[in-house]
Formats: sequence, C-alpha cells, structure tokens
Amino acid sequence: MIDIKRRENNCQIALNDRIELWQLRLSNEEDETGSKIDKATLIKKKWANVSVKRGIEQTENGRKVPYQFYKIILRYDHRIEESMYFKYKGKELNIKTIDNLDNLYLDIECIERIKPNG
Repeated sequence: MIDIKRRENNCQIALNDRIELWQLRLSNEEDETGSKIDKATLIKKKWANVSVKRGIEQTENGRKVPYQFYKIILRYDHRIEESMYFKYKGKELNIKTIDNLDNLYLDIECIERIKPNG
C-alpha cells in the first residue's frame, strides 16, 4: 500500500485558487421580534482548484434566471458539509454535492445563482 504523501504526489492537482468557506451560525444578536438571527461566519480560507462546468437558464416568475455550476477540488477536510458555502472572486457558491476522493481530496459541486439585470 502506498503512503499518503506518495499518493498526494501522484495526484498532481494544482490547488492555485484561494477560496473562503462560510457558514450561517446562530448569533447572540436579536431582530425586532426578539428572535436570534443567523450571521454569516468565515470558517476557513483554503487553496483549491476551481473550474466552471456549465450554465443553465430557468424561468422563475416569468423571468429567465441564469445559474452557473462550479467544480471545486480541495484537500480532504471532514468538517466541510452541505450547509456551508464558498466565496470565490465575489461570488457565493452553494454546495450541492461532496465526493470524497480516497480521503485525499474532496470533489465538490457548487451552484451560483446569477442575479438577473433589471
């Protein structure tokens, strides 16, 4: 069996994009009704390989809304879950699926909802 360092060297995935991992967490702040509010919290900055996979348009309320799909590959981290999201170059990417690649990397599919003009 090959050790982890040797397997990492054999994979040769370029992790050259800086992304931020965020999550909504319950804060001590309250809204006007007295309920505690969720606040966006930076979890960690990570190096990753980010690529655009495809784009689609859907009709919502009579308007066409474009969506962009991304594939993110980063080093394995068991704490990443689908309730989190990434920020990359000013875009918010919601996590759709997480695939474990032999406990070395995570292959994550994300979707960005692009706001329509007007």
